[in-house]
Amino acid sequence: MAGPHGFGLIGEAREVEILAEIGVVLLLFTIGIEFSLKSLVRIKRSSLIGGPLQVIATVVAASLVSRKLGLSWRELIFMGFLISLSSTAIVLKLFQESATVDSPQ
Repeated sequence: MAGPHGFGLIGEAREVEILAEIGVVLLLFTIGIEFSLKSLVRIKRSSLIGGPLQVIATVVAASLVSRKLGLSWRELIFMGFLISLSSTAIVLKLFQESATVDSPQ
């Protein structure tokens, strides 16, 4: 929204790309801080099965919705993974706020 095609607060698209990359790095850093190999081993079965199933289900659902909007198959897949990643980050934040990060779900 702040870029040259939005409100024009930032004039160059490359500047927006750089800021977006910095945001992704910070998000990955935050997720990395919460990562515990010990707890992952404890819940390995549910994380190895549930994680990919959640991503696949979200990609399929988002693709079906995006298809109705007339997007290409590449855009369908991109939107599906984008929503899948976003939903995972939102759920992780909700678990942190309710102090249930270490619970099995």
